Amino acid sequence: MSCRPKLIVFDEPTTALDVTTQIEVLGAIKELIRDFGTAAVYISHDLAIVWNIADDVIVMRHGKVVDSGPKRRIFAPPHDPYTELLLTSAPEMRMTWLNELLETRRARARVA
Repeated sequence: MSCRPKLIVFDEPTTALDVTTQIEVLGAIKELIRDFGTAAVYISHDLAIVWNIADDVIVMRHGKVVDSGPKRRIFAPPHDPYTELLLTSAPEMRMTWLNELLETRRARARVA
């Protein structure tokens, strides 16, 4: 950061990283942006990362902006139809998902 840029573009910088390393990289990015007063454009398909790092979000489809605004507005209904499709395509991650699935299968097996 010796040249002190006014803007940095991050294009999927954490895509190939494991979750622990992603957290470290995102923390470093946030710290650099804050410490140097630099603006950042963060390009990502990972909505969890977008939620954690962005202040404002732009949703694009085929190179055109279909929705934009503060992240709380973008992630809350009502949505643009494409934004809705994008948000509902990401599975909800719960730590208990496997136990719930196995219990559902056991319950079905008992009924059968």
